This record gives sequence, structure tokens and C-alpha cells, in this order.
Amino acid sequence: MNDFWSNRLIDALKRCYFFSDKIRVGKDFDGGYIIGRLPVKYDLLLSCGILDDVSFENHFLELYPDTSSAFAFDGTIENLPIEAKDEITFIKKNIGFNPNNDTIFDKINSSTNPFLKMDIEGAEWEWLEKIPLETLDNLKQICIEFHFINNNRQVRALEKISKTHYLVHIHGNNTDKCIFRNGFNIPRILECTYIHKDFFKNPSLSQESFPTDLDMPNVKGKLDIKLEF
Repeated sequence: MNDFWSNRLIDALKRCYFFSDKIRVGKDFDGGYIIGRLPVKYDLLLSCGILDDVSFENHFLELYPDTSSAFAFDGTIENLPIEAKDEITFIKKNIGFNPNNDTIFDKINSSTNPFLKMDIEGAEWEWLEKIPLETLDNLKQICIEFHFINNNRQVRALEKISKTHYLVHIHGNNTDKCIFRNGFNIPRILECTYIHKDFFKNPSLSQESFPTDLDMPNVKGKLDIKLEF
């Protein structure tokens, strides 16, 4: 990655905006994410990438019991873990590399207040390339794990999200190493939370130090990654 793209990457990541009301959802360590509490009544939870952990989805539905629909997408498993709440509809399908994403796009477009959680092991970049901007614009909040950060395509995806949403939280996943770019260590895996711009009256850049008190290292017993960019 040349200096031009490195600068754009760092610029996209360091533009994290202040949002005062944030909580941790899901289990301790790997599987939990930080989200913002918004004054909305969610009508749709879309969760892409489950494997053996539904702690986020279960906790979300406890916090927002009026969520009318909840879908879990994952083509790598046969069924949801046994502890999954009955309200969650499982769809055995991988999101991202499948050229036909009409199902999930239609769900977002037909929803009023959709929430998206995504952890699909690198396929998120292709998915973000394909999602129409007007569909992305309908998502009220996005909690997404970015994988293998190190190329131009990913910078463009981050800049696309920034057209409709503000980054409000960022956490380095310590299961992988960092890359050194323009004087900064950047985690190869990042957990990011985005909130739609409509929820900000006077947006200002965050002065928080990451990780925050809400964060936990993904690998227990291994130091969390301090973000300095």
C-alpha cells in the first residue's frame, strides 16, 4: 500500500465521532460489540456470520424486545446454536461472495429501522461494494468486523460508509497482528460501529482513547491493542 492510500486509510479510521450513550452487547471477550443506544424502535435485526455464538443476538433482543424480525445468515453451519432465541430466523447462506444479495437488500429496503451486525471473515468488502447507497442509507446502525485491512479496495469501502454514517467506536481485534503504516500500527482486524448521520445535530470528533472501559480483548489473557492513529 503506497503512502497515498495509507493516508486515506488512516484518515477514514481516525474520523471517529463522539457519541455519549454506548453499551456493550454480547458476551465478554470475543463475541461482544459496542453499540450506540438510539431513540428508535428497531423493526429488524440482520446478523451475518454466526458460527457458534449468538450472545450478541440474544442480548440485543433482550434489550430491544419489540424488534419484530431477526434473521441470522451463515452458510458455514447447519443450525443456530441451541441457546438461540426462538425469535431468530436462520438462513443458511453466506453473505458477500454470493452474487445475489437481493434477499438481504430487500429486507433492509422494506424495513423502517434496521440494525446490521456483520462478521463474515473478509467477505464484507465485496458486500459493501455491491450494496446500493440508498440501501446502505436505510440502515440506522451498523456493527461490523473488518478483516485483513491492507489494500485500496478497503479504503474505498470505508469511504462509502462515511457518506451515510459516522464511525462512533473502533476496537482492534487482538487475534491478528498489526500492520505498520505511516508511523502507526493498524490492526488487521477492526470492530467498528457506525450510526446514521441523521442522529447527529452537531457532530464532533471523539476525544476518547481506544480501547475504552467498555472494550475487552478478543483473546483473553492477551493485551488489547491500543489505537494511536
